[in-house]
Amino acid sequence: MSADSVSFEEAPEVAVTFSGEPAHRSGSGSRRTGLPERVAEGETYRAVRVEYAIAAKIVTEAPEEEEEEEP
Repeated sequence: MSADSVSFEEAPEVAVTFSGEPAHRSGSGSRRTGLPERVAEGETYRAVRVEYAIAAKIVTEAPEEEEEEEP
C-alpha cells in the first residue's frame, strides 16, 4: 500500500499468526518506506509505502518405508 500521508490516532498492535492442521511452515515480512517500525500516536507520516508478503507451505511427512526381511 502507498499513501501521500497517513496518521494514527492510536498506535496499532500488529501480529501475524498461522495455525491449523496439518503442520505447516510459514513466514511473513514487510518493507516500509516513510514509516518507523513502531508508529507514534498523532504523528503524520508522508510518502508512505508498505510492501507485505506472506508465505505458507503444508508440511507432509514422507511415508515410512517398510523394512525388507532378509531371506
